[in-house]
Amino acid sequence: MRMKKMEFNIIIPAIVLTIGILFLLLAGTKAIKQMSFVKNATSTVGVINGFDYSTSNRIQRENDSESGFAGNVDVSMAMPKVEFNIGTGELVSVIAKTSVETKSGEEVRILYLPSDHNSMQFNEFFLLWGLIIILACFGAIFCLVAVALRFLI
Repeated sequence: MRMKKMEFNIIIPAIVLTIGILFLLLAGTKAIKQMSFVKNATSTVGVINGFDYSTSNRIQRENDSESGFAGNVDVSMAMPKVEFNIGTGELVSVIAKTSVETKSGEEVRILYLPSDHNSMQFNEFFLLWGLIIILACFGAIFCLVAVALRFLI
């Protein structure tokens, strides 16, 4: 009986701590890459000139609250097309990798690498750093839970 409790006190916290460390490493790696992008990027204003629509099919396992339907569901997503002038005065059009709530014709602040116009990202705090913050928070929570499991139980 004593051995089982000892295994729980060591193995489970170690697994939870490992998951937390992996989240923190992923957040750190993404943060370094994003800091490099922001440091080397050029800031400008672009204009939304339409949307690129894509659809996919997914399986919905439970009834939808609106349609009452379960089964194959078509999902549509609109990715904004952004036009912006680069340093040479050339007008470039890029389909964003992130969907944002905007209207056609609306101006947006963007960042892009002069060597790769397709690297364009919206210059908004949460779009630039949100995933990194979420991953770091998950990592910190998992690490704290591991410490609590190890020393408080």
